[in-house]
Amino acid sequence: MQPLTDSSCEMKRRIEVLFISLLIVGPAHAGQKSSSWFSSQVKSFFNTVDDLNTSPKNPCPEGPSSSTELDNPTNQKRVWELNGFYNPYFKNIDLYSASDNTQYTHSVQVDLIMIRGSGWDEETIIERYRKAAEIYKQCGIKLTPARFISVTPPSGIVDIERSPRNVNQENSVIKFASAVPKSKGMSTMFVRSFTNGSTGTSGPEFAYGESSPLYNKTWLTTDVIDDNYTGIRENYSPEAHELSHNLLNIGHMDGEPNLLHGDYNSLNDVLTDEQCEIMKMHETAKEMP
Repeated sequence: MQPLTDSSCEMKRRIEVLFISLLIVGPAHAGQKSSSWFSSQVKSFFNTVDDLNTSPKNPCPEGPSSSTELDNPTNQKRVWELNGFYNPYFKNIDLYSASDNTQYTHSVQVDLIMIRGSGWDEETIIERYRKAAEIYKQCGIKLTPARFISVTPPSGIVDIERSPRNVNQENSVIKFASAVPKSKGMSTMFVRSFTNGSTGTSGPEFAYGESSPLYNKTWLTTDVIDDNYTGIRENYSPEAHELSHNLLNIGHMDGEPNLLHGDYNSLNDVLTDEQCEIMKMHETAKEMP
């Protein structure tokens, strides 16, 4: 247990995290972790309670209450932990080369969220998103600011039940999405698989509505890095494809080959001028100075 150097408010926050870890996530991990691990968590919890009982009883703020506060790394970590995730790690990244001279008019914030144990790694995710960023250059849209986030999921969940109707299942996409803190922009979850075999999905408004936890989130499985998948989709980015469903608020677009075509034989990296203009009107697209 870390030495106590802050006020009783900080100890209160630590109790919140420990208590949720024990009551929600801990029991699910009891069969995977050693008994000493679980015992140490219980001991840590009661030690923290004892410390709080002997500390000055100062009034505590309710915690992060604004987008500015939530931008603070400490508060971000706390939110993820309170939602049942372990050891969140944050890293600001630049998806563009120093020599990039593209004239951008709009930006979209993106969070690249790697679920640990899924088979994804940081280098692969960032490199693939750089390809997506290249595709959006034709629209003058820059994917920035960009963050890489890695977390250990509740109950070790890496395989997701894709149907939003199965809300009571522990690995339900709705439950999982509800636990992921909301981003100011778009979030892409990198998981191992969907139980129905899908390679990816998105959360456009027309399909789920703005109040849905799926809204402005996209999901990709490790199937998209399999040779059988990439071998027939060379000029294409599933990251950009799923993101475009959200930014354009549409499903698949048949006809001429394009980024959102429903047939993999007709998928490529093409976006029309009209599509670019529609994307710039999305709430997450911010006009650049």
